[in-house]
Amino acid sequence: MFQNMKLGLRIGLGFGAVALLTVAIALLAWNQFGSLGEDIDLVVNDRMVKTRQANEIIDGLHKNELLLREVILATSRTERQEYADQMTTVSAHLTAVQDTLQATITSDEGIRLLNAFVAAREAYLTPMSRVRDLATAGEEDLALSVLHEDVAPAADTYVQAVNNLIDYQTQLARADGQGAAEAVDTSKRNLGVMVLVAILLAVGITVWITRSIVGPVAKLLGISQELA
Repeated sequence: MFQNMKLGLRIGLGFGAVALLTVAIALLAWNQFGSLGEDIDLVVNDRMVKTRQANEIIDGLHKNELLLREVILATSRTERQEYADQMTTVSAHLTAVQDTLQATITSDEGIRLLNAFVAAREAYLTPMSRVRDLATAGEEDLALSVLHEDVAPAADTYVQAVNNLIDYQTQLARADGQGAAEAVDTSKRNLGVMVLVAILLAVGITVWITRSIVGPVAKLLGISQELA
């Protein structure tokens, strides 16, 4: 079959086979790097975002603690109310961050840790609000008493609950990063194999076409020499 094939058709089939293999390599690369892009996107736009949001909550908690101290130490009711209003603003922002986390965390373990964090925050906000109200009303001594007896231990539990969520999100990000690194290694191996196959095929086709040309030409030369 191949012996009777015209030269042009042989060359066309040879280059066609190489072209098909090149397309296969491109499609493989597209698929592999598309999957890698999804892994990177998950780490950057999901895992790390949630970690940053959880850290925002801890920062807000510390900011409100400093504002609460200012409420207690303020010398006028107007100044106390000003710091108390700032606390309300910070708390509203933290509630918005919490709502975002509740809307985006979907894994069972993540939901469990998030629920523990929400419960710890509620247990913290009750005495915290009481201290703020007492300090705003000028009852500094009672405010300090509640702060040390109720707010401090609740704050420790609150922070620990948030840190547990941060640790979990960090573990997920690390696992996804490892998966992305493994995907890169797999892509390199697969592409290496495909390129090697393409090279061997190109060499084989070149030899085949060359022989198909050289063989008949050599025969014609031999015949012409005999006739001469």
